[in-house]
Amino acid sequence: TDDTLKNKLANAIEDVVKEMEKELGDDSEIISRLKKSLPYYTFFREAPVLIVAIDEEVPSTSSRVMEMRTNYKCPISIVGLSSVAAAIQNLLLTAHSLGYGTCWMTGPLIAKKEMEQILGIEDPQHLVALIPLGIPAESPQPKQRIEGRVEYR
Repeated sequence: TDDTLKNKLANAIEDVVKEMEKELGDDSEIISRLKKSLPYYTFFREAPVLIVAIDEEVPSTSSRVMEMRTNYKCPISIVGLSSVAAAIQNLLLTAHSLGYGTCWMTGPLIAKKEMEQILGIEDPQHLVALIPLGIPAESPQPKQRIEGRVEYR
C-alpha cells in the first residue's frame, strides 16, 4: 500500500475528531473517548499492507423478499454485507495460519465519507472495513484453554 494513501486516510480520521471537538467542545465525554481511541483507529498506517473491504449494493432475490416481508429497506444489503464479513473472516484466519498479523478495523469508519472520497469509492459501493496486514511486532503465547467455558447442546 502506498504510504501517502495510508497517511491521507489516517489524517481524515484525525480531522473528523478535530471537527467533532469543535462542534462538541473539548470536555465532551465522546471527544475524550475518541481521543483515547485515535491511536487504535489510525495504527494501520504502520502496516506494510492495507486491505480495503468494500461492499457493492447489488439487489438479490433474498434481500428483495426480506424488504417485502418486513417493510424495511436496510441502508446496506444484509446479504452483501454478510458476504463481505465472511470474506474478511476467512482472510483473517488464513493470514493468521500463515503467521501474519491482521485485524478487522471498523473504528476508522468515523471518517467513512472522507475515506470513500479519498479512495474513489462511489455508490453503489460502500467502505465496510480496513484490514492492515503484516508481520506481528510480538508473538504472544497462546492462552491456556479453560474447560467448561463453552457448552455444546
